[in-house]
Amino acid sequence: MKSARLASLILLLGFATAPARADEPFAGFENEGLVGVGRVPASAFDQRGAAMDTLGGFFSGMAFDPATLRMTDDPTRGTVLTGELFGLADRGFGDGTMDYRARFHTFLAEIVPDYTSWPAAQNQITLRPIATRLFHDEKGADFTGCDADPKFTLYPRSFRGDQLIGEQRTPGSLGAGRRSLDAEGIVLMRDGSLWVSDEYGPLLYHFTRDGVLLETLAPPAALLPRKGPKFGARSNDFGASVFSAETGQPDSGRADNRGFEGLAITPDEKRLVAALQSPTMQDSGTAEQKASALFTRLLFFDLEAGSASRGKVVAEYVYALHRTDTEGHPQTVLSELLALNDHQFLALEHDGFGRGQTKPGHDETAPQFKRVMLVEVNGATNLAGTGYDLEKGAPGQLSLPADALPADITPVTTHDFIDLLDAKQLARFGLNAKSHQDSDENTLAEKWEGLAIVPLRDPVHPDDVLLLIGNDNDFKARKVFHEEEIVATNDYALDTMILAYRVTLPEWRSNLERR
Repeated sequence: MKSARLASLILLLGFATAPARADEPFAGFENEGLVGVGRVPASAFDQRGAAMDTLGGFFSGMAFDPATLRMTDDPTRGTVLTGELFGLADRGFGDGTMDYRARFHTFLAEIVPDYTSWPAAQNQITLRPIATRLFHDEKGADFTGCDADPKFTLYPRSFRGDQLIGEQRTPGSLGAGRRSLDAEGIVLMRDGSLWVSDEYGPLLYHFTRDGVLLETLAPPAALLPRKGPKFGARSNDFGASVFSAETGQPDSGRADNRGFEGLAITPDEKRLVAALQSPTMQDSGTAEQKASALFTRLLFFDLEAGSASRGKVVAEYVYALHRTDTEGHPQTVLSELLALNDHQFLALEHDGFGRGQTKPGHDETAPQFKRVMLVEVNGATNLAGTGYDLEKGAPGQLSLPADALPADITPVTTHDFIDLLDAKQLARFGLNAKSHQDSDENTLAEKWEGLAIVPLRDPVHPDDVLLLIGNDNDFKARKVFHEEEIVATNDYALDTMILAYRVTLPEWRSNLERR
């Protein structure tokens, strides 16, 4: 039970407790409410230099290093938590049209949870950029955000030069043949290295803390984007969006821009867990069903040293997305994953609406679903090594149906935990969940893609932590800078926002606490 003081604050502030039913497998998990908000202006620059590169897209992935946590008591503000927060940028402004050098950022985060005031300002979290590091391949060449060449089949690599696809000439030559990376998930390891998940492949990359590539892991054939008339006559097609109108979606594997969106590491560091954003092409059903297909996948890669299966997928589970009643985005996407232990996770799902959704005909739709879910994989059916891991059309290959699983497949168990659209919680900090058409600077963004845990180390409530949730602002500044030049302008600014919830996670352990 919570202390009387904290319980009274929960009652005073209207904090919701979740889940509603306190039964297995999520007994003891509690959401005590939103206790902090921070924001970084869309006009900010990263640490490569003033007026060089706009600081954007950097909560595509997020990780907090508990080894850096410091806690001090301020007589006027209360407990102040500081530590290093890592933010992972995706492929830059323009969805693969620019030579954005793939990078990650380090921030010094200061957090002062607010349990008492109403209304509250949006100043409980401040982020000070202290480092920006670029990713490099084994030969020292920078990665690029440029769209991958669909004709190069070994790994995602940008166009080497001026080429024609259909009737379009490639702007991707800006990448000059360097490896393409659309980074979406990041985890920190005890040895100081880090893993990054990629949408183009989808692949998993292992880097040093300085951003130098160490190794690359590939998924089973079922997830590799392959294009061609039939099995046996297809090749990998890592191109994602620039020429999709010309080349079309893959015939098998991940859908364009729907690769490994989330990434987690189990506390013992034996399993690296990647979340596929949406169903594969072969799991999407008929043409009419594709927009609302529900079943995506969680893949467990073996990282155990000396294991015969190291680098391979040893477990693979079905994750059922949620359906909404909106047109345009009738089902959610899975955007982040965070391990609590070796079998329970937090997952971040969101629909495609909110500030930043500018697709004509859908600007006026208010968001319906942006939630953190509790996930239990024990009891789910392991598909690793079965026909579901094979390329579409291969002998023995199996596809998941679009909307109803067969009786012999049990998906992971999920349960609502945090509703980011809770109007009472948002109102406390002056926030809202309007449509893009009706939005203002305090409207929640469309894309929420980062999760991180900050320990509270409360001896009275040892399972309580702060859960940080960050948005990807898609580099939506009024003026977007890249390599000291203005490369785009926008008629609105979308700040990067970070929310802090106090939650109880009875089974949580960090892989970094023992470092």
